[in-house]
Amino acid sequence: MPKKKFSPSSINKSLLLKEDMQEYGLITKILGGRRFTCNCFDNTTRIAIVRSKKIRVDNDDIVLVSLRSFDNKTCDIIHKYDKTDIRSLQKQGEIPESISSTSSITSSSSSSTTDDCVFNFEDI
Repeated sequence: MPKKKFSPSSINKSLLLKEDMQEYGLITKILGGRRFTCNCFDNTTRIAIVRSKKIRVDNDDIVLVSLRSFDNKTCDIIHKYDKTDIRSLQKQGEIPESISSTSSITSSSSSSTTDDCVFNFEDI
């Protein structure tokens, strides 16, 4: 008798919404040691720490973080949202429509130019 194949999408899971002392965030940089730079949707950049080894986080992931009452610069990642969860949160108005799982929050200070090269390769 063959075993049933396990599919993560077949599990009925409830969508976690933010509560008091929680915020949605976008992972922008991997720092190492289960630490990440997270742009929270309250316009604050925080160091986010994964406490559980079961959560796999990468750049441009939307996460739910738990804020610390004694430290505003650090937070804990408690849940990572997949693409279907992100679409549901956008439909409910919890996160902006302009945010997607593959795009990052753009800021005017993050623009980079490629004209900073000091070498002229034609002279070589």
